[in-house]
Amino acid sequence: MITLRMDKKLEEKLEIAARAKSLTKSEIIRQSLVEYLSLHSPENAHKIGEKVFGKYGSGKNNLSVDSEKMLRDKFKKKH
Repeated sequence: MITLRMDKKLEEKLEIAARAKSLTKSEIIRQSLVEYLSLHSPENAHKIGEKVFGKYGSGKNNLSVDSEKMLRDKFKKKH
């Protein structure tokens, strides 16, 4: 449980919003925190890189299956 202190004007605005939406003050505060935290949470590695994942490719669709064979072939060509 958390105790929250706020000035009188903010509390009055909260009460008006709660009545208008037929919600409790606690529910409005919970919803507000969920929204705030979703907008301001630190980004994870996937979120940071999702704009570039798959953007640059080799043009080969079989890399995950044939990667070892491709490496062997390249090595043989060099030696």
